[in-house]
Amino acid sequence: MIHITQMSEPVGLDWLAALEGGYIRDAYPDGNVPPVWTIGPGLTVIKGRKVRKGDQLSEDGCREAYKWEVAEREAKVDSLTRDDLTQAQFDCLVSFAFNIGLGAYACSTCRTLIEMGAPTSQIVDQMRRWNKKTVDGRLVLDRGLVNRRNAEAILWSTGRYVLQDGREFKA
Repeated sequence: MIHITQMSEPVGLDWLAALEGGYIRDAYPDGNVPPVWTIGPGLTVIKGRKVRKGDQLSEDGCREAYKWEVAEREAKVDSLTRDDLTQAQFDCLVSFAFNIGLGAYACSTCRTLIEMGAPTSQIVDQMRRWNKKTVDGRLVLDRGLVNRRNAEAILWSTGRYVLQDGREFKA
């Protein structure tokens, strides 16, 4: 079996970028309360600096910053996770960690179940639990996160890079 250490290109990277809203070149406030300034495909930090209102990137700058941020997640997911994953499963976990944070991924029941070799149904059930965002200090169900977790569950269990709207990414 091949030891996978990077997301597949372009399908994995493009699928993750689509989940994050695409290559948005102007900083925007995310949907959290209070908002977090974000740019590109879900980037809140670019090369160590927090994104601020008014920040802009060229399309190439967006893609470069995104690949740099994804590489950090790839390395951490690789170091925390067993080596017998498929490419799609690795890509799924990079997406999951990109969204919930590396610290949350490291401590998650989902990761523990993966390491134990648990059945797919238990793993995707744990992924789907991460479907809330903080609004005024309270966790509330977020439809976008429900959709994202469903897309990740499909990728984990079938190897298909699909979005909730039916778009499918193929190599």
